[in-house]
Amino acid sequence: MKGKGDKLISGSLLRFLNLMVLGLSTFYLTPFIIQHIGQTMFGFWSLVGSLMVASAFLDLGLGTALKRFIPKHYAANNMKGVNTVFCSTLFVLLIAGIVVAFSAIVLAKPLYHWIGGNIEARIFTTVFLVLGIDAAFQFPMRAFLGYFEGRLRYDFISLVDIIKILFRTAMIFYFLLHNYKVVAMAVIALTVNILGSFLLIAYFLIKYKDLSIKLSYISTKTIKEVLNYSYKNVVAAIAELMRLQISNLVIATFVGINAVAIYAIASRIQQFLTDAVSAFIGQTVPVFSDIDATGNRESLKRAYYLLIKISTILSVYLGGMAVIAGKNFILRWVGPDFESSYTVLVVLTFGITISLTIYPTYNLLRGISEHIIIMICSLGEGICNLILSLVLVNHYSIIGVAFATMIPITISAGLVLPYMTSRRVTYIRLPEFYLRQYGPVFLKSLMVLTLIYFVVSPLLSPDYFHLMIVGLISLFYFPLLYIIGFSRLEKDEYLMIYERIQNLLRVKGK
Repeated sequence: MKGKGDKLISGSLLRFLNLMVLGLSTFYLTPFIIQHIGQTMFGFWSLVGSLMVASAFLDLGLGTALKRFIPKHYAANNMKGVNTVFCSTLFVLLIAGIVVAFSAIVLAKPLYHWIGGNIEARIFTTVFLVLGIDAAFQFPMRAFLGYFEGRLRYDFISLVDIIKILFRTAMIFYFLLHNYKVVAMAVIALTVNILGSFLLIAYFLIKYKDLSIKLSYISTKTIKEVLNYSYKNVVAAIAELMRLQISNLVIATFVGINAVAIYAIASRIQQFLTDAVSAFIGQTVPVFSDIDATGNRESLKRAYYLLIKISTILSVYLGGMAVIAGKNFILRWVGPDFESSYTVLVVLTFGITISLTIYPTYNLLRGISEHIIIMICSLGEGICNLILSLVLVNHYSIIGVAFATMIPITISAGLVLPYMTSRRVTYIRLPEFYLRQYGPVFLKSLMVLTLIYFVVSPLLSPDYFHLMIVGLISLFYFPLLYIIGFSRLEKDEYLMIYERIQNLLRVKGK
């Protein structure tokens, strides 16, 4: 467990570095893009981008399936099983990519007539097709990503992502400065993703020579086995589309593309919160799968509750700071034209924060093949979100859409998912979960964050210097929660902060 812990921490740090680079890129690029292409075209870019993100969810759940089966076969020293699972999954994802590319060609014109508005038809269809090809190309790449994640190689994935972010940012700055517009941005996105994919494949072929890509490893039986696991992820993915990605489509249809831009600013901040938690917690599916293979339920439970505490502390901090400093940040970042984005942000943040606090539950369920619970909860959330969005958008515009997203997430993540998990995973008991683990650390996090709010509130203003000071002061949250949020056992045997710092200092001393 200690070796895996070190691997997870190093991977988490690189994922966090990746997130910081992405955050800085988004921070500088977003106002720059709005300035050079305008609010309407930024709304269009956000809308088409959300549709492409939506297609990524429809990977048949095979990326997650690899994170389940690859560690399982390696734990059993079954290299034939590893090769068969990988090649069979790669074949299915290749077919899926071809279907996505064909769908992009077929849907381009109908979508333009539906939501194109005053966007020029040639620009709409070109951008949609280029990003559609990009989305299709990424499907077979999910097999390689799933393999890397199954081997806990989040470090290399993060390094490639950092290179892609830096290159994409530089290219967008260059071409927009030379009066290219949104079509150039789409071509840049495609080019950068292809180059990044070549890096991943090259490293894969050099590093993992024990894995072979052969037609003979494609097995109908294995495809059925993997799909039997992953179909639940497919349904959950479709529900995820309805829960998070349908909003821009509803807004574009009933309010207009300009309103998509307002909503997109809040969504980008909310996405940053999600990515931050995922950077630390998201790679734990293979860990849960590995522990589950040993049959040690006590270790599985201890790991789960430790991660619940970590995700709760991190999620409450990020969500709370978004509410505390969000308005002043938006005013300074993209200007007063986007002030109404803050209201959307506050509404979304409430539900997303609750969902992120229990992030390890999703990974636990996927790691032990009980993710049918995720499917049921996500489907319920998605249907409720769609219905509420269609009802509320006509009365409350984009704020109504935000509430339509927040309400189902809060109920599902806060109540339904823990209850269903406790019914299927018998060693996770609701009284212990709420009263001894999740509940106390959640309340302690809120108390410390409230204290920080009273300290920093006089400093809040829409300028980066004061916002930076607020951010630095708020970091006292973490040592306080380390002291009061974790047990002595968790500090000494799992977190080992002092030991890790001493080891780091020794390495630097050499």
